[in-house]
Amino acid sequence: MSALYANRDLCQEVLVLKTVQGTAFTLIAATVALLLAVAGGAYLSISALAANLDTMNNVNSLKQRYAINFRGSVHDRSILIRDIALAEDEADMENSILMIEILADAYADSAGPLAATFNDDRPDLPQELEILDRIEAIEAHTLPLDEEIIAEGRAGNPARVNELIMVEARPAFIEWLGVINEFIDLQEELNQGLGATVDRMVTAFAIAMAVVGVLTIGLVSLFLPRLKRLIAHEAETAHRDAEMAGVFV
Repeated sequence: MSALYANRDLCQEVLVLKTVQGTAFTLIAATVALLLAVAGGAYLSISALAANLDTMNNVNSLKQRYAINFRGSVHDRSILIRDIALAEDEADMENSILMIEILADAYADSAGPLAATFNDDRPDLPQELEILDRIEAIEAHTLPLDEEIIAEGRAGNPARVNELIMVEARPAFIEWLGVINEFIDLQEELNQGLGATVDRMVTAFAIAMAVVGVLTIGLVSLFLPRLKRLIAHEAETAHRDAEMAGVFV
């Protein structure tokens, strides 16, 4: 009979031990799964955030800066072209012409890098390309007018200079600046859209982290008390067995 009780107690101890092991394994496995899910989600979210921020800072803002350089060059040249008609003497006129040439070079210094931004692996918006085509078309129309105004000014034909400025150059410069501003506004609009996307992603990530935290607390609250009860039961059983064996007085 004592052997029967001993076998029964042994089976109970084995059952409890396996239950403890199973509960501990479940808790550890669930925790590891949550950590892996968090790591994977964080990687995907951070990668998407980095891609959007890279587009904002290294693509759209870069294009916008080059276009702002365009605008400054065109605006200042429109004033200097007018100054040719207002020049008091030849030296004054040549100074305006020199500044026009310097500003034209500055425009070209931005035109090359801007064109290069459309030659990488990123997809370009048709609207961007359409605006750039119009900018180049207006530039091709306006530059010969500048050259003609300069030539007429050097030839001493103020009446013709004034006519070219008022009838052709002035509307051309206004249109040129307007289209450049379209391009600048488009880049700003694109960045605002990406900024809103980034805000949504950050909010979603914060919510996901909060949910993971709640789930972790829930898992621990669910399994840990049970694990503690099982361990306490196993310790009590071991204590009782030791008393029966005469270890405790």
